[in-house]
Amino acid sequence: MFAMRENLSTWQACTKKARNRPPGDEWSSLNLAAKGALAIVGTFISVGLFSLGAALPPLQADFADEPNAALLIQLIGSVGAPAFALASPLAGRLVSRYGVRAIYLASVLIFTIAGIAPAVSDSLIVILALRVIVGIGVAGAFTAGMAGIARMPESQRHIMYGLTAFIGGGLAIFAYPLVGSLAAADWRPAFLVHLMLLPAAIMALFLPRHRQTAGLSAVAAKAVGRLAGVPPQLLLAAAVGGWAIVSTSIYSPFYLAAKGVTNPERVGMVLSVMAMCSLAGSGSYGFAQKWLGTKVMVFLAMVLSAVGCVLLAVGGALPLVIVGLGLMGAGLAMFGAASYALAIESIGIAGDPGAATGMVSLALYLPQVLFPLVAGVVGGAFGPPMVYAMLAVMLAVATAVLAVRRSSAASA
Repeated sequence: MFAMRENLSTWQACTKKARNRPPGDEWSSLNLAAKGALAIVGTFISVGLFSLGAALPPLQADFADEPNAALLIQLIGSVGAPAFALASPLAGRLVSRYGVRAIYLASVLIFTIAGIAPAVSDSLIVILALRVIVGIGVAGAFTAGMAGIARMPESQRHIMYGLTAFIGGGLAIFAYPLVGSLAAADWRPAFLVHLMLLPAAIMALFLPRHRQTAGLSAVAAKAVGRLAGVPPQLLLAAAVGGWAIVSTSIYSPFYLAAKGVTNPERVGMVLSVMAMCSLAGSGSYGFAQKWLGTKVMVFLAMVLSAVGCVLLAVGGALPLVIVGLGLMGAGLAMFGAASYALAIESIGIAGDPGAATGMVSLALYLPQVLFPLVAGVVGGAFGPPMVYAMLAVMLAVATAVLAVRRSSAASA
């Protein structure tokens, strides 16, 4: 009986200590499952927004007689990204109000249900609406996860930023062929790929529960109203980086075709080299940031990407093209992690990491909608290499603007 009373007293003391733990302290000692939930948030983007390309041709063939089928199919394939971008700032505010855990869990369920529902639908309009909902689910899960990483100690935070990009890119290498295999006989099973992220909900149960705080200070609240406190120069750099990202994934095959590389196997080989360089860039981010700092990593990422664009603009032999794409892959992978990290550092400890994360996502992904139009005009008038020359100039300008802002802040 005495032993039972002693154990009960010990348990009550531990419970009281956990309740009285300072806000944010629980994020410094996450278990493996909670860290896993945060580490895979990049996969929501790669799977939810960009993995269904192989399923679109059979989907179009099945609905060939439907009015406006071609347009609707294109929208189904592309609407997720702008929906994700537009929903991200709101997701950030919801994370601030209801906590990382609640928004993460709700978003995984939304993502999964809306993601697999097209498999039983016979309407392109319904499928299009479901893809918008998937984009919203991605915004919630990704923003919640990144806001959770922002609450971790700095020694762990940057490793997690790099790991998030690394796992997202690594799993995408398996997800894309999986979608192709599932869609080989019929397009419907391809949508079941969204089930692969359902275990994230189980891991998210181990994330800390939301604890009410006094709220933002008047200064911080005012900053949230101004781009969530994120410097506009960083948002400009994110918008340019977003164009560079979409140029590697969507426009590069057209560039390679203009260079005479039209065989799908050779195109796939070149892009696989770029993908491996992306993994190298994201995998090394956490370690490089420890020595160089976040600001230097942003500049390094943009310079690598700009040099890659210059090599593609110059053209030449295929090995030079592969080097250019490889530099872009590595640079942009680092830029994705570094831009979010720099936004969190910029808002300071009194800022709102959820709102800042949502604002960076908005800047990074929404302008991508305009890239195909601009690239089509520039590439059609001057050739595909000029598209990368344009991007090199834009990256150089964005880097200079960011450097001027850093110098002004340092002198102040």
